[in-house]
Amino acid sequence: MNFLTLAWQEFRSDLGQADTRLQLLAQILLAFFLLLLSLSGASLQSALQQNLSDMLGADLVLERHRPLSEAQRSALAELSADLSETRLLDITLSHAGRHQQVQLKLVDRHYPLQGQLAVGRSRASEHESAGRGPGAGEIWLDTRALVGLGLATGESLHLGGREYLVSRALFHEPDRLLEGHSVAVRAMAALPAGAAGPPLAGDTRYRYLLNADASQEAVIVAWVQRELPDARLVRKRGGQHPLAGFWQRVENFFGLSALVLFVLGGVAMDLIGRRLLRREAYRQAVYQSLGLSPARGLCLYGAKWMLGIALSFLLAGLLALAGQQWVLKLLQGHLAGALGADIGAEIGAELEAAWHPGVLARTLGLLWLLLLCLQLPTLIGVGRASVLELLRPQQRLPALALRLAWMLTCFSLLVAAYSDNSRLTLLMIGTLLVTLLLIASLTFALLTLVERLTRRRGGLLAFCLFTMRQRLLGKSAQVMGLGLCATLLLFTFMLLRDLGQAMEANSRAVDGNLLIVRATSAQMADIEAWNRRTGSVLRQSRPYVRAQLVRINGLAPEAFSGQPSESLSRIARPIRLSWSAELPANNRLAAGRWWQAGDENRRQISVEDEVMADLGLSLGDALAFAIGGQLVEFTLVAGHAYRPGAGSITFWFQVPPGAVESLGVELLQMGSMELPQRAWSQLGELWRRHPGLELLPVKQLSERFDATLALVTRVVAGYSLLLGLMALLLVAACVRGFERDDRRKNGLLLSLGLRRRHCLRLNLYEWLITAAIAGGGAVAGTSLAGQLIYRSQFHLNYRPDALYLLGTLAIMAAVLCLLGLWCCRHSLKASVGELMAES
Repeated sequence: MNFLTLAWQEFRSDLGQADTRLQLLAQILLAFFLLLLSLSGASLQSALQQNLSDMLGADLVLERHRPLSEAQRSALAELSADLSETRLLDITLSHAGRHQQVQLKLVDRHYPLQGQLAVGRSRASEHESAGRGPGAGEIWLDTRALVGLGLATGESLHLGGREYLVSRALFHEPDRLLEGHSVAVRAMAALPAGAAGPPLAGDTRYRYLLNADASQEAVIVAWVQRELPDARLVRKRGGQHPLAGFWQRVENFFGLSALVLFVLGGVAMDLIGRRLLRREAYRQAVYQSLGLSPARGLCLYGAKWMLGIALSFLLAGLLALAGQQWVLKLLQGHLAGALGADIGAEIGAELEAAWHPGVLARTLGLLWLLLLCLQLPTLIGVGRASVLELLRPQQRLPALALRLAWMLTCFSLLVAAYSDNSRLTLLMIGTLLVTLLLIASLTFALLTLVERLTRRRGGLLAFCLFTMRQRLLGKSAQVMGLGLCATLLLFTFMLLRDLGQAMEANSRAVDGNLLIVRATSAQMADIEAWNRRTGSVLRQSRPYVRAQLVRINGLAPEAFSGQPSESLSRIARPIRLSWSAELPANNRLAAGRWWQAGDENRRQISVEDEVMADLGLSLGDALAFAIGGQLVEFTLVAGHAYRPGAGSITFWFQVPPGAVESLGVELLQMGSMELPQRAWSQLGELWRRHPGLELLPVKQLSERFDATLALVTRVVAGYSLLLGLMALLLVAACVRGFERDDRRKNGLLLSLGLRRRHCLRLNLYEWLITAAIAGGGAVAGTSLAGQLIYRSQFHLNYRPDALYLLGTLAIMAAVLCLLGLWCCRHSLKASVGELMAES
């Protein structure tokens, strides 16, 4: 008989066995998760790249938080074919007692360079194309601004001491890409001719749209890198979408989360491997007795395993393609709200499900390596089989400790492939390892101690503890897998329930009900006078200057860091640089040494420890900031971390007080206030006098957080479903792994005169003890994860609701017992005759 034919026949025969089907299901589930993640991410990245070409509005866009000098602007105009300047300000418009925060775009007469504006004569009219922006004295508002202010086209609006005519409703801008992640309400007006600066005080972004061919583009890129280190340059040809890094971080996070599924899958496969190895070792012994060499027998088993892998990958790929279409449909519905209507609709229209052969090959290669690592102990056991197996069956799996060590080693492949945040990775893996150690220790201590205490009392409970004690190593693997699954489910449920409540309570107690996001010294003086008139209270106030990190040890931040991160994305724009002589009350020292009073070295800086981890900074690094047109270099001497309880206003970068005194830059303030109910109606006075004043009600901030939490809830619900499916497989694997021993035990009990209901009670006791141990480990693991991750990632103290925790745990334990009893129903059918036949 042909070698491959024999392998195929054996594989088809094995498909009828429950053990083989469980192993295939575990492989399909793991492959489905990673393939779905990779294919969906690749489709989204492809759509973003297409969107970059369609929505940039020019060949290149240069953005800066300071205007170009006349010489720089002239040089840029000579290097490019066309140039258009726009400016963006975040202001608050007021009309007839209504207020609306908007993003105002001031455009010149050359705007737009590519594409067409879409406007309407009213907010309900048909879209019309416009080849240029509004004229002098005109303003265009989008539909949300018109509704929020109660305005209609043709009416007038007062802004900054001038009267503007609302001449059109604004529907679409061809250069929405750079603010595509924003859902800001939009407005557009003409850039005042000959004005040296914007007509309104506020944080201004200066954006220059450029048309250039390939040779001009190369010259412009080199010139910007040399002359404008604090500028952001986005290119249509060969550039990266501004959101591409964000989605890469999302994909990495979920890829790292797959580690948990692989741990559970590894435990399930290890338990199934006990039965598979016994059957395969017997087959190998038969083949060797018929003259087949051990090497050929191992190759036969390897061929069968590869057939199983191929079938798993095929089914998982088909499921992933169907799941990818579902995920992309969800994204199409979500992008319009999350990224802005224009750009969200554009990206959503470009999302298409596809196989992406390169991504598929890389993901399947990683999966194959991981599954091969998980299968290696069974391969070793099969390779050790001999003819003696026919006379004296043996358990040839390596020791449990070695299998666990190997499992953890092979999971490092997944960590290496997806980790881009060393701190979060270490917290996650460390929590899992400590949880497993706690569960193993609890299993050993409880079974050993309680079994000895009940040894002389007799009864079914004592006998149950005795049998569990006899197979302690196998039971430990079972309890660790279930305990780890319970820990993750419990932690996600607690996180979703506690995070919103904890953040709302902390923010409301300390920060008041209105945040001062940005205010000049003159605006703060007016705010203090307004507070005295209205009875409002200033809770917190911290000064800062706007600064942009442009060099780390002489390198651009993205070149120095190398990996995408939230911190790297944020420092691409100017940040708030504050100063303090002493360590602020809501900070704690995490590394290094805070500067002392009288220290003459003013070029020192302290960086928030999470930012240090994200960017890969170390004490002694040189950080160069662009501050008010000057390049200032600081030496990193300390790291600080947020400490809750003394206000939420903290800063990523802090320097000694004297570090910015000589720079002559504008000083800004950030703070919070507590407004009585009657003061809210008078808040418009501040915005009418200072349209550029940035105030944010805490209620509005909470609404944004709630929207984000709702999205996270949907994502976590899907992940929890996968965890639940893996838990079902794990329970089934636990039962199948010990089914032979359970049938012998039940047959022996029946031969001693006990009835089947006693066997049922014995199984119930075993699953209750298993659930109790796994639940105890889950509580400990959840508490540890809460203390570490809440504090590190959310800067909150973990204070779970004990009743909710215990209630959730009781439900999970009840479900586990019911599933265990249902899976054990076959072992309860054992008989005395079966026991005698086996003997």
